[in-house]
Amino acid sequence: MAGWVCLLGIICFGIGFWLLMGFVPPPSPASDAPDVASRYLDNTMGVRLGTVLALLGATLILPLFAAMSAAMLRMSTRSYTLALTQLACGVIALALPIIVLMLYATLVFRPERSAEDILLLSDFAWLMLVAVAPPPALQALTIGLAVLTDKSQRPVFPRWFGFFCIWVGILFLPGMFAILFKTGPFAWDGLLAFWLPFGVFFGWLGTTAWLIISLAGSDRAAA
Repeated sequence: MAGWVCLLGIICFGIGFWLLMGFVPPPSPASDAPDVASRYLDNTMGVRLGTVLALLGATLILPLFAAMSAAMLRMSTRSYTLALTQLACGVIALALPIIVLMLYATLVFRPERSAEDILLLSDFAWLMLVAVAPPPALQALTIGLAVLTDKSQRPVFPRWFGFFCIWVGILFLPGMFAILFKTGPFAWDGLLAFWLPFGVFFGWLGTTAWLIISLAGSDRAAA
């Protein structure tokens, strides 16, 4: 069930963040205040409705991380530390976008705000969304470590998934450098800070959801 709920959450978040809010691609960090303000104020209702749908979508992803912790406790290591670290990082990784979504909602809640105030809130939102990469990176690395150290006769997850999670964790980290750049691949709209980590993140979520669904199916077949 958690895997299917997560897939629904990804769809809701994508529709809200991408189609309704229009935040793909993101506004350039090099834009001035009037340009940034117009990006939000020209689509006030879309940002509001998109925030509601994206909030729902982000929340629906959480059961996947709980299911992952339960699966990690079935591995030969049975490490509560790894399982709880994964879950804690997952909660943080979802709490951050929820806070960011509320910042977007604040931007358009009072359209009479000055362009400079909108720019400040926009900078805060995008830097929080892109640059706070260590928690999801640690989450992916923790899952990868657990999978690769599972010595069960029938491992819970295939070994390739462990290596995949390790690479996912590494590819999240360039987002941290968005704090230092307004243009180029490390800016919050750049290839290494936004496009690569976000593409990898949702690909990783989809893959993980599929594996959790497969695990539940194999458990039912064995029962």
